[in-house]
Amino acid sequence: MDYLASEGHALEKDITDCHLEYSAHLFPHRVNGEGHFVSLIHKKDNHENDHISGRSGGFVSDYNIKNSKLPEEVSEFFSHISGSCEALDISRIEQSGDKLFLIPEDAPDTRGLRTMRTGVYLGEIKKKRFEPSQSLPMLLKADDFDNVLRLLPDSSEVYKYLRGETLEVDDNDLKDGWVLVTVLDYPLGFAKNIRGTLKNKYLPGWRMTS
Repeated sequence: MDYLASEGHALEKDITDCHLEYSAHLFPHRVNGEGHFVSLIHKKDNHENDHISGRSGGFVSDYNIKNSKLPEEVSEFFSHISGSCEALDISRIEQSGDKLFLIPEDAPDTRGLRTMRTGVYLGEIKKKRFEPSQSLPMLLKADDFDNVLRLLPDSSEVYKYLRGETLEVDDNDLKDGWVLVTVLDYPLGFAKNIRGTLKNKYLPGWRMTS
């Protein structure tokens, strides 16, 4: 701030004398270029998350799995995920409308604020069924899910999956329903198995085009 004050008399007043909250307004007619506002913000020592007041109508945590019961369709899907999965703490799952999010452990209270996305988007409830997002399988390890298709890196099935194609598999260990598709136990995404035919659920925007 002392440097700014010494350059071209950019400040209306000398902040070293009047202590204007350690901020300065750079006036366009006194400096080269556009005006800018600079402010030094100091984080409080305590780590308590204060409630953030805001306008109504934004993201509202109207459902908290920690304090309520999972909807049946969501509960059925999450029953396939191991309870020891380190990345997925169901006590931090919140619902906004039909969408579910995994909220960071130290996230501030954003109730009443309009936010685009809070945490990891896990999926959406559609027509009495839970449709997982692409983000959800990326949180998992192969051992975290009870229905896994394990592919080898040089398998043609890997490229078919990444291109969004339907897979035909002959694996008696695979059950009908949601399948976690992996390569060397690294998750690629989900597929829906119906008697050996896997409907591809890989995110369309991620699919290979060649």
